[in-house]
Amino acid sequence: MCVIVVNKDTTKHQIDKKTFEKMWERNSDGLGLTYWDSKNSKWVRIKGIMAKTTAWNYIKYFQQRSRHLIVHFRLTSKGKTTPELTHPFEFYYIKNKKKGTYGIGYLFHNGTIHKLGDSTRSDTLELSEWISALRLTKQQLLTFIYSPFFEELVSPSRICIILEGEKMIHTIGNFKEYNGLLVSNLSWNFQASYKTIYGYSERYWNNDYSDYSNKEWEWDSRKRRWIKIVK
Repeated sequence: MCVIVVNKDTTKHQIDKKTFEKMWERNSDGLGLTYWDSKNSKWVRIKGIMAKTTAWNYIKYFQQRSRHLIVHFRLTSKGKTTPELTHPFEFYYIKNKKKGTYGIGYLFHNGTIHKLGDSTRSDTLELSEWISALRLTKQQLLTFIYSPFFEELVSPSRICIILEGEKMIHTIGNFKEYNGLLVSNLSWNFQASYKTIYGYSERYWNNDYSDYSNKEWEWDSRKRRWIKIVK
């Protein structure tokens, strides 16, 4: 399912080790992040982190050195599980039409866009390429990502977008608040216990999150993860 974590103020709230462990356990196909470099007034991207210890060390380090941090834990749905397909993906927009200069944006995605991607290319990669191909100005881009058309295209996904040289963090979709953090879903915080040797049973769930229930999800013992029941 993936999970995006938006930390708008690391001096007040941080991803702790327990939260990281839960998120990684259920979304361990790679991690990427961006942090705000206040000295140079820009976002810096780091992606392709595939090892758990390395991922936690990066998060700890930048939570102490940057006030604004966005982290993405990947769970592969489309495309291969490779460092290159971790988030965020860059895209381009027209920064100055007269001068012909372009700005760079970064796109984080949680969900699956069924019309995009395949077994080798992720849907998020193709979405970022598609946005770049539109050749939008900054204002056109902002109008577009908040439009009903874009919402319908990516629904029920959650999207996070940041633009070159701007601290503003744009979130599209139903993000949740968790201990001062904005998270794209809470499925990673489900609890489950298993009491059989050959399979998984006697599941129990947190009761704090009414948007999820054990009638909608089941444990896939082959893939070793929760999957949504198709009715």
